[in-house]
Amino acid sequence: PTVLVVGDITFYHDLNGLLAVRQHGLGNVTIVLLNNNGGGIFNRLPVASIEPPFTDLFTTPHGLDFAPVVGMYGLDYTQANSREAFIAAFQAAVAEPGARVIEVRTNGRFDEARRREVVRLVNERV
Repeated sequence: PTVLVVGDITFYHDLNGLLAVRQHGLGNVTIVLLNNNGGGIFNRLPVASIEPPFTDLFTTPHGLDFAPVVGMYGLDYTQANSREAFIAAFQAAVAEPGARVIEVRTNGRFDEARRREVVRLVNERV
């Protein structure tokens, strides 16, 4: 199986890739879509503390519902609302042929705080 983990802004900008997946019959492809409603990665930049331009120009919240788009391209779609739901969906996805998207919605601000904490803990141990 092929697994792609991608953020929502990248997914949005590369939607035409879903057509390629379908047209070329790429076999067992699972796309894990991490949707934090914007470019959460940009929270790592110094400009993150400057509002309103940061949210408007960097984070770019979109409020998009990706399920209809995925369906339009003929791929299967699952939204995993918990860790358990994601594990079950992922295990099922990689076990059978076909192309699908598993969307995991997250909170960008919380994600960044969690990432910084993980980095801090790793740095303490290394």
